[in-house]
Amino acid sequence: MKGGILKDDADWKQLGIKDGHKFMMIGSAESEIPTAPTTKTTFVEDMTADQAQAMSQAQYPAGLLNLGNTCYMNSTIQFMKAAPELHEAIKKFSGSPLTGDDSQQLTARFRDLLNLIAMTNEPISPDLFLARLRTVNPQFNEKTQQGVYMQQDAEEFHSTIVQNLNQLPKLEGSDKNVYPLLFGGTLSTELTNKADATDKTVTSTPFNKLSCHISAQTNFLLDGLKTGLDETVSKKDAAGVEAQYSKKSVVETLPYYLNIQFVRFLWKSKAGVKAKIVRPVEFPMTLDVYDLCSTQLKEQLAPKRKRIMEIEDKKQAEEAKRKREEKDAKKDGKKEEPKEESKKEAPPVSLNPSDYVNDTGMYELVALVTHRGRDADSGHYVGWVKDHKGQWLRYDDDVVTAVNSEDEIKKLSGKGGADAHIAYFCLYKSKKIE
Repeated sequence: MKGGILKDDADWKQLGIKDGHKFMMIGSAESEIPTAPTTKTTFVEDMTADQAQAMSQAQYPAGLLNLGNTCYMNSTIQFMKAAPELHEAIKKFSGSPLTGDDSQQLTARFRDLLNLIAMTNEPISPDLFLARLRTVNPQFNEKTQQGVYMQQDAEEFHSTIVQNLNQLPKLEGSDKNVYPLLFGGTLSTELTNKADATDKTVTSTPFNKLSCHISAQTNFLLDGLKTGLDETVSKKDAAGVEAQYSKKSVVETLPYYLNIQFVRFLWKSKAGVKAKIVRPVEFPMTLDVYDLCSTQLKEQLAPKRKRIMEIEDKKQAEEAKRKREEKDAKKDGKKEEPKEESKKEAPPVSLNPSDYVNDTGMYELVALVTHRGRDADSGHYVGWVKDHKGQWLRYDDDVVTAVNSEDEIKKLSGKGGADAHIAYFCLYKSKKIE
């Protein structure tokens, strides 16, 4: 057989090939012949629980090891990390964890822990931070009669850390440090004596969180916020007589991040526990607090609100169209094209105080801490955080997993009762006009 091209449809009988015939194949060497893999491919569905968790940890941020009823701390730290501006400012704190007063050392330990979390995907032991926390605040060092560290209230831990952040340096161009700039707003409060309308005072007070009060009539977050801003209090009047006052507050200035606590725990003196209010309260993924604002603030918000509403309407129309197209494609038997994994980079973090503005009254949910159990001093806390790609992650101590859809987040409203995770506090970030 002379040299030539052996075509795919060649008749091998016409080639005169005999047993033992040798061929010399000549062709291009554009690519190497692939070799067989040395290790067998393992599919996710065939993995053990430990293998699946290890793979998950490789692609998600680091979780925190539970050092004995420390889920209250772990979940709250992940919650606070949802504000990258806070971590960026804490990096600049130059205090030492070994010198200075207790508050400075705790802030330094907090800084070091946040830096460590940002450097690895492996689970981290927060032992050094916890040791300093228990030294500075003995309440977190309490043990049971069996010598086991007690579960603590996640909100009390959060408040403790916030109080210590006054050690942070002031941001350039401001007389405040990063925390009040990011989380601080002001309320205008009118206090009126119910028995004497002339006995009235109006004050302006700062806040770094709002409370969602829960009653038998509370079904939605906004209802609970309104209840917290309109209440009756008892105090002595100018004559020193105990009197009932109507206390009405409106938001005078808005924070960049709005921190909201669901008032779910009620102290029962007979039982000696903080009993849990398990009534479901629905919270929105996008929160509009316009109705909570003062008349003057509403006027300031009006121009940008119109624009952002137009954008939101357009997004909703596009999303509805996409869902219709997906539904039609399924009816026609068309296979859905696999979505490419988002490679969206984390946006740059600003430390410019002028960027920390909410000029629409609208916020989007970016983090929660939930609690499962009957009272604050038992049960289990978990953190839920939305990353820069829009993916929700569940931080259950050192186990970090993806949340399949926003519907799972919405289920945290409390409809599952005390034995399911219920939102305890949540964090909303200002919506920006893109």
